[in-house]
Amino acid sequence: MYRQLITIFLVSAAHFAFCQKQAEFPLKKLPIENWKIEGSKWQKAKDFSVFPELFESKKFKLESGNEILFAKDGAGIVSSNVSTKDVKLRFEFALDGMSRNTVFIQGKYGIALNYPMQSYPMGSILGEKTILPTKYSSKEAGLWQTIEIVFSAKDGNKPATIEKIVVNGLTVQQNIVLNKPTTDAPFIGSENPLAIANHAGKIAIRNVEYLPYETGNPITISDLTYKIQETQDWDRTFEVKDTKPEMGTSSQLTAEVQTNFKRFILTYTGKMNVNKTDKYALTIDYMGVGNLKIDGKDVVGSTEYLYRSPQTGFVELTAGEHTFEYRYQRIWWRPALGLFVSSAEIRPYPLHPASSLPDPEPVSEIFVNPNSQKAEMIRSFVMFENKKRTHVISVGIKNNHQVKVNDLDLFQNINYSFDLNQGTLLYAWKGDFANVTEMWHERGEPQILQPNGLITKFEGKPAFVDINKPSPDSLDQEKDLIFKKYEIYNGFPFFTYHYGGIDYRINYSIKDYTLVCDVAASSPSNIYYKAMSGKSITQINKTTYLIDDKYVYLHGKAKPIIRNAKAGQELLLPLSSPIKYMVNW
Repeated sequence: MYRQLITIFLVSAAHFAFCQKQAEFPLKKLPIENWKIEGSKWQKAKDFSVFPELFESKKFKLESGNEILFAKDGAGIVSSNVSTKDVKLRFEFALDGMSRNTVFIQGKYGIALNYPMQSYPMGSILGEKTILPTKYSSKEAGLWQTIEIVFSAKDGNKPATIEKIVVNGLTVQQNIVLNKPTTDAPFIGSENPLAIANHAGKIAIRNVEYLPYETGNPITISDLTYKIQETQDWDRTFEVKDTKPEMGTSSQLTAEVQTNFKRFILTYTGKMNVNKTDKYALTIDYMGVGNLKIDGKDVVGSTEYLYRSPQTGFVELTAGEHTFEYRYQRIWWRPALGLFVSSAEIRPYPLHPASSLPDPEPVSEIFVNPNSQKAEMIRSFVMFENKKRTHVISVGIKNNHQVKVNDLDLFQNINYSFDLNQGTLLYAWKGDFANVTEMWHERGEPQILQPNGLITKFEGKPAFVDINKPSPDSLDQEKDLIFKKYEIYNGFPFFTYHYGGIDYRINYSIKDYTLVCDVAASSPSNIYYKAMSGKSITQINKTTYLIDDKYVYLHGKAKPIIRNAKAGQELLLPLSSPIKYMVNW
């Protein structure tokens, strides 16, 4: 088996390290009344659903109401009254299999919202030279999807820039300079509206939110004094020596202070001047240990040794003068500290000079992809619902169909993470396989594998069910559900479990766009297998079910049971004979 291993070296500026984890503020909702529907071919509705097909979706259902926008068959433009000068924009949308659309920022910069078979792929930035997305990010027809766009307008010599496009949780564009508007853009030179054009097929829009950004620095600091206290060696890091402290004043918040101490605590105090009463995010970044107080109250900090791991605290500050204290302790890394401010309408900006928080060392990110007819398999830890699952195998399966539209593969690799202790899926995803940086970089202490594509999450609970009892949250792997082995057949793993006196074999494969699950018992069984669970289950036809954010297609003659459960509903299949089903998302 050949392994495709990719190592990418990333050098991040100090402010970029922070921006990767910048504070999130609630966005403003854009009421549906804000859209200029009068005179357009768009309409309001309550909900939209479409029959899922692999290549087209002609059957659809539209419920009357006032919660979504809907258009079909080249309805043209609908615009809003909201300005998109400097803005973060987020909304949900659903497409059919023939859908082709453009969302226009400022009415002139176009971004493609297309079903994969139609023209440019999702997230393409349209123009004289269309910029394709870096990743495949499209969900199946009929499923609700999300897009987030961060945009800054042209201002003097500063060009218009798409700072980021995130589709279904995947960053597909970043820091793209826009030199010219999209050809045939509808509102060039007008009032910067948000607009959406439907060129073909069907589209529904809901939950439009935005956050306009302003310029300016509402918080400044002044009257800085500092104290430097020498600390003990590495084995007594937090103990202060009897050495006389060094004290002084400074015109700026910086780690670059003159001292003869090798290890020390540097404490700044001063005034924090606030121009506007608001809720602010204060983010500290450093190499060592740090803590920030405002008006004598802790805002953010940690007693752990941290190497450039930004921490953010939120605080309501009234206009006027406040006091602050920034306590920084050097351990063994070179001195480095920084303090950033942001609010709902102000992008993060530093209160320190750039030299106080130098560029971090280059970090290599390590990726693995399947590169043969055989699956790529990695044993690792995987985070699931904020807990570390410790007995997990992740499998990457190369999709050997070669169909491309504008250089984007339509048949993506399909990958999954499987909990060996509980015999259940945790995640499945389309696209690239795995980011293994936290496993293989240096000592790899976290040992955590990160999925690297369009992900869908499963329940993560045991799939073997007694129909007369509620589904268990977990099973004892030594007494109840016993993992016996996994074997490799034709390059793919088959998992064998013993439950209730019978052996069961589970294996996964791919077909077209779907993950295929086969389960068979060593002898006829009265146990059921939980194919899927969700908040609600909608049966579309005899073999197709919509379950939250994914479709399940049943294969064969098994008679499913849908039953209520603690968190919603379950789709159960009898194991009296082998079962097969497919999952798409």
